[in-house]
Amino acid sequence: MTGPPGPPGIPGIPGISVITETYAFHVGLTSSYPSTDGPIKFGKVFYNEQSIYNTGSGKFIAPTRGLYFLTYQITVDNKNVHITLQHNGKIVQHMYHAYGSQTNQASGSSILELQWKDEVWLQVAGTDNGLFADSDNDSTFSGFLIS
Repeated sequence: MTGPPGPPGIPGIPGISVITETYAFHVGLTSSYPSTDGPIKFGKVFYNEQSIYNTGSGKFIAPTRGLYFLTYQITVDNKNVHITLQHNGKIVQHMYHAYGSQTNQASGSSILELQWKDEVWLQVAGTDNGLFADSDNDSTFSGFLIS
């Protein structure tokens, strides 16, 4: 036999707010061996509905404070490649790939806690610039807000 229900419990601690806005971008490289004197400019836009990636500057600009996942997938051809992931001008990650005798793929990813208007970009380091682009669009840079 079941007895009568008890009194309500003590209210719990408020939870973390739920993300209500989608922030994401996915862009592709349009020309091989981009300039080495600044951010790599990915000119082909697959997704950038919130305009958080600037194709003119080559920079992702954080639209809000939060934790972001950033990733890049590149094709390496003809030379070695050395890329840095930069956050507000500081290198947070290096990716180096030694070219063999065939076209290869290389990638990297990072999770960064960003503040509003922080800037993140990819940049070729030194003279190792084997970044390749063609109609397959297989050199890409992407990111999205996790929380």
